[in-house]
Amino acid sequence: MLDLSKYICLKRTNIDKKVVKQSGLVIILLSFLTILNLTYDNKLGVRFFRLKDFNWKRAAFCHESLQYTKFNISFVFCGVEGDSLLSSWFYMYRRYDRIMMEHFLTATHQYSDSWVIDLGSNTGPYSLGAAALNHSVISVDPFIRNQALLYNSYTLSNTVGETIQLLNAVSDRYTILQPIDDMSEDGKTVAAALREVCSCCKEEEGLKVPDIIESVLFEDILDLVPETVPVALKIDVEGFECKALKNFFESKNKKRYIPYIMIEESVI
Repeated sequence: MLDLSKYICLKRTNIDKKVVKQSGLVIILLSFLTILNLTYDNKLGVRFFRLKDFNWKRAAFCHESLQYTKFNISFVFCGVEGDSLLSSWFYMYRRYDRIMMEHFLTATHQYSDSWVIDLGSNTGPYSLGAAALNHSVISVDPFIRNQALLYNSYTLSNTVGETIQLLNAVSDRYTILQPIDDMSEDGKTVAAALREVCSCCKEEEGLKVPDIIESVLFEDILDLVPETVPVALKIDVEGFECKALKNFFESKNKKRYIPYIMIEESVI
């Protein structure tokens, strides 16, 4: 068991970066990790953020997971109090949904050179598992607290592959959204959601990331993947899966080859 106590409140801030252009997007590639935000206001440019610029709930624990798949991979998962799903599972059992995780990671690794896109990554168990198998991973989640915890988990897992974290929502059109929390009577956050706001509200109220989030198209995210590389997709966006993938499925010319899709159907 790793001694991770001194890393619980870790925030990486000093990272070398270089800027390159690909498919009309300005992409910031880091030697290790970054938080990105695609912005359609500037023809889908990319903004770079440091975690120290935001406020977020720090990890209550960071545990090394039990092993997954025949390759015996593991990773470090950072969780918070009050999360009755992912954090609770990792805190009590040191892994989450073994059967689904095994299925996803085994199927993904059938294409050993594939990139993994994790839409609705939350705190990132699927992203972390894919990265542990040395896949390049794009983790997409609009909530800064989830991205911050995943960032810590990547760091403590000594991730060596390319990982990109996108602070965006995904939809079938470009919109501006505001993250909101549903609070229980005792003040604990029990759910999170997004609501659409108008562009004028953004300017009048002076809202900025992460208080407002821009939605992008799934195809915009695909542009971050090299053209000849297959993609394994996991999507869990709380009932908006069909909307997020609508344009891609209806397009005659697919931007990338996606041989494997894992989709949550419980709330569709």
